[in-house]
Amino acid sequence: MFGHNSINSLLKKAENGDAGSQVKLAKEFLSGDNIGKSFVKAYANFAMAARQNNIEGLFQVAHCQSEGIGCDIDPSKAFFNFSEAARLGHPGAMLALAKYYEDGIGGLVDHQKALSYYSHALKLGQNSAQAHIQRLISAQSITPQRFTQNTGLPSSVFDVPIVSGPQQPITYTIDDVNNGNQKLGDIPFFRGLETNELIQVISSMGSLKAQAGQCLFIEGQAPNGLFIILSGRCSIRLTTLNNENTEEIMTLGAGQYVGEFGSIDGMPRSATVLVTEDAHLMFLPTAAFRAAIEKSPAIAQTITINLLCMVIDQNIIPKDKTAYDFVYSGNGVPHTFESMKALVAIMRQANSENQEKYFREGV
Repeated sequence: MFGHNSINSLLKKAENGDAGSQVKLAKEFLSGDNIGKSFVKAYANFAMAARQNNIEGLFQVAHCQSEGIGCDIDPSKAFFNFSEAARLGHPGAMLALAKYYEDGIGGLVDHQKALSYYSHALKLGQNSAQAHIQRLISAQSITPQRFTQNTGLPSSVFDVPIVSGPQQPITYTIDDVNNGNQKLGDIPFFRGLETNELIQVISSMGSLKAQAGQCLFIEGQAPNGLFIILSGRCSIRLTTLNNENTEEIMTLGAGQYVGEFGSIDGMPRSATVLVTEDAHLMFLPTAAFRAAIEKSPAIAQTITINLLCMVIDQNIIPKDKTAYDFVYSGNGVPHTFESMKALVAIMRQANSENQEKYFREGV
């Protein structure tokens, strides 16, 4: 039985800087079985162990940052710490990082890196990685020529070297943005936010550098976040009606943004965004954006108003009476997340009709 003396001993060792004890104590704070449950104290002890490069501490602090356990949700920092734990050989971190690359949670979709991490996680006993590998191989139309005896997977998968971790995540400050090429408050989506609200949003944003040929996200994928282009160019591409290829419908350059709708309604991506010229971007993860809205009624109010203005300014006239009355009745729109989703749905419907007309009529 884990008694009082054992807990006191663990507390003392953790306070003296023993990383292994800090991890054990953090797990005790998570469970609450032998000590008062505290997610904040659990995260603090995981973080202290992580700062000593303890592999389990790095993994656990990344998990907390990805889920908001004892701390704010911060996918960018979680991505970095998962990468560091994976670099040291943590199989769970490799599995988590593979998912980050597969879905673009850290900002960029990279199926080759996802395949690499899944394969290494499988080698270290994470059997759930096998289904992911097979799906990625199928999606990329990879024709296996050699197979390993124990997995039935192409041995070439295991020839892919594990990639090194990313650079330390960059977090923007209000001065970085206002003195740079792009002022966050000038973007229609955020226009009207007060300085303290801008700081709250900006503090959750990270910096990305993408090479031509990489994807910010892929059609049909779960939303990963909002991207603001500081330099470079991107192409918005749609699958054609016959599903045989994709066609560019728009290009984006410095000062433009993409991905805001999915951050609100959680719907799968309706298009693919391909980097066509090496780009520098700001990235606001979906989870961090939603957390900011939940914390600040003022941010929710401003974004609701901005979305309503977008519908009216684009002269979108919903065919559905309920949707029409919601926008044009003059009764006001509640400043809630549900209102945002309703306004996004109206704009998505208008976009869908325009896209169908584009493919059918070539206009």
